[in-house]
Parts: sequence; structure tokens; C-alpha cells
Amino acid sequence: MRTVPAGAGRRLRSPGRRTPLGQAAPLRGRRRAHVDRPRGRSVECARSRPGRVRAPLAPARPNLSADTGRLDRSAHLIVDPGEHIPLGPNGSRTPHVASSEKERSLADYNKPIPQPDPTHTQQFWDGAKEGKLMLPRCTVCNRVHFYPRIMCPHCHSMSIEWIEASGEGYIHTFAVQHRAFGGWADEVPFVTAFIDLKEGDRMFTVLRGVDPSKPEEIKIGAKVKIEFEQATDDVHVPYWRVV
Repeated sequence: MRTVPAGAGRRLRSPGRRTPLGQAAPLRGRRRAHVDRPRGRSVECARSRPGRVRAPLAPARPNLSADTGRLDRSAHLIVDPGEHIPLGPNGSRTPHVASSEKERSLADYNKPIPQPDPTHTQQFWDGAKEGKLMLPRCTVCNRVHFYPRIMCPHCHSMSIEWIEASGEGYIHTFAVQHRAFGGWADEVPFVTAFIDLKEGDRMFTVLRGVDPSKPEEIKIGAKVKIEFEQATDDVHVPYWRVV
């Protein structure tokens, strides 16, 4: 039996002892408030402990395909062709029945349609409507640039003029696209490319005149020429074709 000297043992609190009025209880005597959410544990671990009060989990919001019911992780990237259908007389987007072959072809165009900007790009689209490639050129450093801007990206001059380019260029690089959305979904596989313009700078395009199933036949540096496809009465979309 081990004896403890008087006064050396742990002091016991008297059962009748209370904290004097007006004084805070000692810190060691305080108990931490119960935290309802788990600390350092997974949600599954918290669920396995009965009696715990936990906040409800946010419900999952998957994007399900209406056709297949499968999860569609790219739903936010899909372009709605209806957004590009011109408004009718009654303000609706319901396309009217085409009365000619030209109108039928325009009504079938369901790819994204650029919107000309009167300040920056109107001259480009006006030229495209006439089958011309119009490029902005700085009158100070005499260099062209694309995409169109009101300031030269080379010397920062604000003195810009528009010139008619040759519409010729060369393949800088390319890639075969096997997945696409919206109006391009039916076109896969197709080839996209960066074109080095003869006048300088570079343009991104969908490349025509090539076989996507034979990428080994597409040559870097191959000569290409621009062509335009009518999307609406005012917009002709540029493409490049290997020649």
C-alpha cells in the first residue's frame, strides 16, 4: 500500500463549493459547446455515429440527357440552334416555311452565327458578303492584324485602315475534331486549323478539302485559299480550303 504525504495529493473540490457570485467559472471547469458537424471526419463517418445532429446535404443536380437519361457533363456547352433563328413578324423564333432553294439552305444553317460589330468588325463582314477577305492594317508600322481591333497590337497605334487581302495562306497547324456540340455535332470528324495569312498574322478556321480520316495526308505549310459560306442575308462565314 502506497502512502501519499499530506498536501501532496490532488485537491478535491468540495461538493458544496460553488463559484462566488460575479466571478467566471475556471476555464478547466468549462465544457465545450457540442459541435453538430464532424471535425476531421468524412460525411460517411458522421452518418455512422447515432445521435449526431447534422446539416442536410445539398442535393445533387446532374444534367441528364432527355434522350438517353445519361449524365451530360457538357450540357452548358451546347449551342441552341433556336437562338440563331431570326425573329418572325410576331416576335417568335419559329422559322417560316422556305419558299425557295436559297431560303431552305439558310433555314437549314444551324451553326453559330457571328454578330457583326459596327465599330470593330463591320468592314470584315461587308467584305465577306462580297467574297473578299478584308483585314485591318496599321498605317504606322504597316502590319496587318487579326482579329480586328481599333488599336494595333504591334505598335499600339490607333491609326487603322482596311485593305483587301489576297485570301491566300498556309497551314500553320491542325487538329482532327471527333467531338462537337450543337450544329457541329453532325459534322464530326472534321479538321480545324490555324492559317498563316499571306499578309501576316494568323486565322483559326474549319479546314475543307481534306480527309479527316487520313490526317497523315494533311501537310503543314500546305497552301490554302479562303471561301465564304452564306449563313444569313448579312453574314457569310469564312472557311479555308486546301488547293
